[in-house]
This record gives sequence, structure tokens and C-alpha cells, in this order.
Amino acid sequence: MTISKLPPHDSNGFYLMNGKPAHGCYGPPRAPRDDEVRTAIAYLSQLTPTKHPTLSSYYLKHRAENWGNQHGMESYVSNGALIEAAIRLGLTIKPVNINANIGVSVKDVKALE
Repeated sequence: MTISKLPPHDSNGFYLMNGKPAHGCYGPPRAPRDDEVRTAIAYLSQLTPTKHPTLSSYYLKHRAENWGNQHGMESYVSNGALIEAAIRLGLTIKPVNINANIGVSVKDVKALE
């Protein structure tokens, strides 16, 4: 999906279908933090991009947190920071509620675990 067609997002992830930020069990809306985005970019940059988005941003955020903790970067990465990193890297993205499916190699993700 092209960037111009993606719904807005914050640190929680994509806004809901009604165009509003997710509330409830999620934290208050805030922009993704730069240090979290940098960690997510560093992690995602090691993965081969794919045309078919199959891995959840929420799953990948946890992988990025583990990787960041092991490599002296952030040990917390918000869902929205992972999505922002994927957008900046030009990865294939498919919004799924507040999350996104991201086009990166499953094999590469497993190799980094």
C-alpha cells in the first residue's frame, strides 16, 4: 500500500476505521519516539523485504525489542514505532486494525532470534 493511502498512526499503531486513535487498553495517543523508531529501523534493515506482507507489526515489535536489548539499543519499541520504521524503509505494509502486516522475510526473522 502506498504511504498516501495508509491511515494515520501513533505509538499504539494505526487509527481505527472511524479515523480515531485506539483507546481502552492502549496507552494515550503519542507520536512514536525517535529512539524506538531508530531501533526498529536498525532491526528491520537486516531483513529481506518481500512483496507479500505476512508478519504482524506487533510480532515484529517484540523481535525488535529483543534485538535492541541485545545490541545496546532500545529494549522497548512501540507498535507505532515499528510501523513508522517500516514506512520509512519503504516496506510493503497492509493495515490490519491497529496493527499492520509487514513484508519481510520470515526466514531472516528466525535467523536473528
